[in-house]
Amino acid sequence: MKYKLLLKGDYIFESKICIGNHNCSEKIVTYRFTIQAPFWETGWLSAFFLLILGLLVYSFFKVRVLTYNKDITRELIWLLIKRLKGKEKYFF
Repeated sequence: MKYKLLLKGDYIFESKICIGNHNCSEKIVTYRFTIQAPFWETGWLSAFFLLILGLLVYSFFKVRVLTYNKDITRELIWLLIKRLKGKEKYFF
């Protein structure tokens, strides 16, 4: 017999030996076992996914900030070159 729907937790399986309908032994055999939670319900997997999500968000914003800073630096250099050439009178 298969028990597919047992939830996580501690269990005791008890069994008695019977031969025929009336010949049963008085001794009960017990077996203790534990069913662990599936891996997708563990805290470690949740922490791993949160770490991956955090790294993705961090890398996204890091790339965006670096790109933005490159654009600002490029614009400032362009304005500085124009000012040094004397084509613009004001430098903001």
